[in-house]
Amino acid sequence: MDERRIRYELMSRRRQFGYLDKKDVTKIREYLENPTKTGIWTLKASRADTLKKYLEKEIEKIRHKNDIIEVPLGKRTFKINLKKNGEESFLRNFDKFTFVFTIFNYLYHLEQEDDSFDTYLEMEGSEYKILLNIIDLEKLKNEFNDAFDYFKEHIYFKNFDTIVKSGKITKIKGGFFLFAEKSDRSDRKEYYARKYLGEEFASKIELISLTKDPLEKVKVFFEKAGFINETSLIPTYSPEEEVFSPYFSLLEQVYSKIIDNSSIQRLFKKSISEYTGCPPINYQH
Repeated sequence: MDERRIRYELMSRRRQFGYLDKKDVTKIREYLENPTKTGIWTLKASRADTLKKYLEKEIEKIRHKNDIIEVPLGKRTFKINLKKNGEESFLRNFDKFTFVFTIFNYLYHLEQEDDSFDTYLEMEGSEYKILLNIIDLEKLKNEFNDAFDYFKEHIYFKNFDTIVKSGKITKIKGGFFLFAEKSDRSDRKEYYARKYLGEEFASKIELISLTKDPLEKVKVFFEKAGFINETSLIPTYSPEEEVFSPYFSLLEQVYSKIIDNSSIQRLFKKSISEYTGCPPINYQH
């Protein structure tokens, strides 16, 4: 297996298994044993469009010069019709947490002259890699320099995985968060946007963690990146419906780490699958 393939396999395994440390697992275990005592923290925010408008403007400059561009990706070359596919494909990615993390993670690896993340995206055939080949990354870094500096100090860690999915823990430096499972139908537009289009199309965002610190870091970073605004951080110990909302998502991530008996592990897996309606639809955010 060549070096590039090894790097790809390592990155793929990081995506699959994550890197929760002992402190994370201990905190989750405490929550699972007594959710109302531990409580949860919730970050509520509205979606901002500063970053999105900047990227749209940059794409529009390229579009004025040429609607069709050729983008090399590994051994292949993609012909991208910006006029045709801009809104259908590229611009929708600008609304995703995954895309923002991917941009800044890519900038970090470029600064470190480390091509491992580049190789990973290349072998994935990722739309993100195509976008990153189109955008002037040095200009982007200068435009959002505060966000980039904050990302390096407070978000990035060695095994950072940029993929954000519903029901899955996203690990950052010094903690983790996950998307709140929303089922409230009081705002019908928001409810159906979440249900049928995915979280990235909803204007209101809710993230959950078991401690304040990781949500504070995420809040500051995404504010600096022009991705969210109108934020609030709220501790919750009741009602039980809210406190228990991330229970099965967290249990699914750690039961194999806190239960040694393989027979009991299988029972937990079966129970979680029945509860979540396995296979789950994990929207990428």
